[in-house]
Amino acid sequence: AIVRVRRLDHEFVLSEKTESFCKSLAQSVEEFRPEGTLLGVDSIYNYWKPTWASNRPPQFVKELFLTEADSSMLMVIYLNTSYSEHLDLYVDAIGKMVTLAELQLAGPVAYEVFLGGDLTMRKDLSIAVQADAAFVHSLTLPVATALLALFFRSLRIMLLPLVTITLSVASSLLVMYHVSQILPLHYLVPGLLTCVTLACSVDYCLFFLARLKDELTSTSSSQPSFHEAVIMSTANGGYTIMTSGLGLAVGFLGLCFFPIDAVVCTGLASAATIVAIIIINITVIP
Repeated sequence: AIVRVRRLDHEFVLSEKTESFCKSLAQSVEEFRPEGTLLGVDSIYNYWKPTWASNRPPQFVKELFLTEADSSMLMVIYLNTSYSEHLDLYVDAIGKMVTLAELQLAGPVAYEVFLGGDLTMRKDLSIAVQADAAFVHSLTLPVATALLALFFRSLRIMLLPLVTITLSVASSLLVMYHVSQILPLHYLVPGLLTCVTLACSVDYCLFFLARLKDELTSTSSSQPSFHEAVIMSTANGGYTIMTSGLGLAVGFLGLCFFPIDAVVCTGLASAATIVAIIIINITVIP
């Protein structure tokens, strides 16, 4: 986590007040429990605890974070790598620490304090992904329902894809929960799984029902009964569903060979979800 302190009058930032701010924040980090979660505090452009040999930050740090008037300073809070598993807890705790330390800056000189870094970026991305997932649901579900209604032209048959979609979404949530017990769940996984689940569930249901429609409307001399048509559709349409789904699942499993937890999590969760969708479609629909 990165904390930037800036003087709004653009004067030199280092003073007794910013020193007190640094000490207050360092003390809060040291007292945080459980131990070993916040690893310490460091500073950039701070004479009381110099980070750089010349007391001047490198040019890239100055360009990215500090101002030309030397009116800004940074504090870096080092976090244990497991912090992403309890992201909300850390964001709230560090936010309260910064708010408490801001009391040391009270006075006639106006300061601006900003909390950023990987911590808040992950939090913002998590919120954005949830909003995007809600948008995807609100847009794709009505469109998919309308297209299915146009294709089937039957309210009773329409219930089948709605049931399989509901079961598929529930299975994807269950898969995400179990994968999160093994690996840290990347913020992109929920949105990706939502799209994969909706797409595969609708497609596989269409595969099966389209095959059933073809069997029932067959112009061959021996018109099959409905029961026979279901059996033939399960054999032929089920083969198509399994071939397509297993190929997609194997492709996602290939991501598990990358030595990155986020990629492994994405591949494992997606592959398991697709297998669940295959099972749902070749058992529930018949």
